[in-house]
Order: sequence, then C-alpha cells, then structure tokens
Amino acid sequence: MDEMRPITLTAALCVVGAAFGEQPPIPLPILGSEAWRMLDQIGLHEEQNEEGYWQVIKTFPDPLLEAAAKPFTITGYIIPVTAEPVQRTVLLVRNTEDCPFCGSAGYAPALEVWLARPMRDVTEFDRVTLTGSLQLVEDPGTLQTAVLTAARVEE
Repeated sequence: MDEMRPITLTAALCVVGAAFGEQPPIPLPILGSEAWRMLDQIGLHEEQNEEGYWQVIKTFPDPLLEAAAKPFTITGYIIPVTAEPVQRTVLLVRNTEDCPFCGSAGYAPALEVWLARPMRDVTEFDRVTLTGSLQLVEDPGTLQTAVLTAARVEE
C-alpha cells in the first residue's frame, strides 16, 4: 500500500495542475529497481517455537523464487564491510540513507554480496549494478533473507 502513495500523490498533482492550466509535473521516481521491489515482498513473521525459542518464518513470493533460479541483477549503493583496500564481501542498499552502520533509526533492506572477484579501493556509497546468483536464506534463526553470490560488477 505504501508503494502506491507516491503514484497517487503524483496523479493528484497532475489533476490539480491541469485544473489551473499548468503542465503536469514529472512523475516521482519509484525508489529501487524491480529487484528491490521483489526483495521487499519477502514476508517475515517472528514467532516462538515449541521449545520457547524465537524463530523467523519467511515467505518468498513466486516471482522472487523464479528470479533466484537465473542470474539476478540489482543496482544499489555499496557499503564496505571491512576497512581494507580489497573487498570480497560488501553490503548493497537501495538508498544511501539505508546504511545499517550509519546510525539511522529505521530499518531498510541490505543485501549481503559475495563478490566473484575482489574489488579494490571501494568507496562507501559507490553506485553499482551487480549480477550474481541470489541465494534465499531460509534459516529461521536470522532475519537475513538473501545473499547475492558470485557477483560481478556490470560495466
């Protein structure tokens, strides 16, 4: 439902603008790519199991299951995991303000990425497009839902 609000607001602005003889505004971009929208649709439900431990029940939408069966391409901003000149594992976020290490109060999806070839001199928040194999994480002991493995930077 939240995804529809920018579209509804844009439509309302177009109608108001048209009523006053103005040109309709340029539509607001929908944040994220199709890949991010699919990742957003993963369902997470926490519950206590019979032994009294908390677990996370995950549901993966069919389009994501289909996408995970072939090369998966996603664009986002890199967050290095270690303070080293060569990175083998990074996090990818949709927007720079989604950095899980930057002290923001909210939660936003971050995709762990295992690179096929190490990257040198990675700068935080470099925008990249990566293609790799999407591995869905079904482990009920973690909120992590996916990892992009054997990822390569698209030129």
